[in-house]
Amino acid sequence: MRIQVTKVRHDRSGALDVTFRCSAGGATARWLGRTHLPELGRLYDVELDVEATAVPGVNLQTAVETDQKLMSDNNFTSLRVKVEGQDADGMAYLRLADDCLFMMEATGEVALGKTVEIRVPTYALSVTATGSL
Repeated sequence: MRIQVTKVRHDRSGALDVTFRCSAGGATARWLGRTHLPELGRLYDVELDVEATAVPGVNLQTAVETDQKLMSDNNFTSLRVKVEGQDADGMAYLRLADDCLFMMEATGEVALGKTVEIRVPTYALSVTATGSL
């Protein structure tokens, strides 16, 4: 996924958090890897990871709107995604944008082809740069 970094913050442990915007919206995530360090205003190609489990009726709901969206507020991030698949072990394949397909563990069956909204703590999101522009 292509992002533009709009804010960089070091936490007390020295970890990096970035706020960014992308074609699906914007969010804050932990920056992983040291090959490319984040710079304000710079564009990066990143891999998005969500370290949480999607649980229908708890943090996963059928979305009313069908457009994909990413947004953070009050220490939580909402991801409105299209379900592209799910393995027998529960791993779901979720489309956030044309350039962003990510996997996330899910309990129960997630409706293939449907748009769902998943709400997770902001600290569950991370990005790893695969290149910079």
